[in-house]
Amino acid sequence: MGTFKIDVDEFSWINGAEDDPSDRCLHGRVTVQIGQTVLQDVGTVSATALYLLKSLTEDKLMNDSCIQMIPCCGFFMIANPDLTEVSIIGCDTGTDWSVIHEDGRVKLVTESGVTEYVDFADYQAEVFRFADKVEAYYNACKPKEIPEDEFDRNGYTAFWNEWHRRRGEAAPIRQVVYNGPGTLPYSLHDSRISGIFPVDGGLRLVFEYGYFSTQPPFEQVNGDILIQQADIDDCEVWLLSPNGGYGDFHGKKMTLADFLRDYPAFSFEVIDEMAGYHSVSYQGYLLTDGDGPLIETRFVIWYDGELIYRVQA
Repeated sequence: MGTFKIDVDEFSWINGAEDDPSDRCLHGRVTVQIGQTVLQDVGTVSATALYLLKSLTEDKLMNDSCIQMIPCCGFFMIANPDLTEVSIIGCDTGTDWSVIHEDGRVKLVTESGVTEYVDFADYQAEVFRFADKVEAYYNACKPKEIPEDEFDRNGYTAFWNEWHRRRGEAAPIRQVVYNGPGTLPYSLHDSRISGIFPVDGGLRLVFEYGYFSTQPPFEQVNGDILIQQADIDDCEVWLLSPNGGYGDFHGKKMTLADFLRDYPAFSFEVIDEMAGYHSVSYQGYLLTDGDGPLIETRFVIWYDGELIYRVQA
């Protein structure tokens, strides 16, 4: 079956990388692979993520009446009457492609006419990964200021209502609880954590490509992890040597709260993991800048609740 990959980096708000609670449209650099064709553009990735989610159940055709998949701008949001869906309008600049559902597959057509057929399950997994990465960046930043104007407020409310409905309805979730001791049900080795953020008194870990079952046939699954009753002020992050080098180095130990404040966007490749009494630790390599060095890093998370793997069925 064909190839579809999409990723985003260099997140920013309209005035740059600095956090801006008044700016509700997230920008970034998007790289898309459709077959052997690679497209790259800087645009409004919050709109890209939502229209990718829409495309899981609806065809998305290139035309003048619909916003591009990677639009230059996407700040004008028109809510429907019950605030369950939103239409986003931008300028006529951006990168686009069509998404057409055919017999359980997804047909992708670029502006140059390149056509690629992708298995729906693979397409859905890639869309979810992209949308989760974008939402993780929102959650790592300060809460957004809710517009006073009713039209703008309804548009932004409908945006997230539709996002969470579409993100939650397409794939049922199976929860696997680890209470220890014994073998972990899933391995994070070679997985990439793209976001850690507080939720309901605990933590949610978001992954770029899921993780792996420790039971035969050792399949890769899509999902996230909930760690209940984990205080980010009690958890630790150890930044060690660049590229895992031996010898003397200047490192840093910090709370997870400080880490998430200083590094709202990151990618962490897990090499080793260990579960103890109400604790888990992950060691691997951290990338906080697309052009920066890999930093050997260790996360230590203490918790009083349960460790829950939420696997997409």
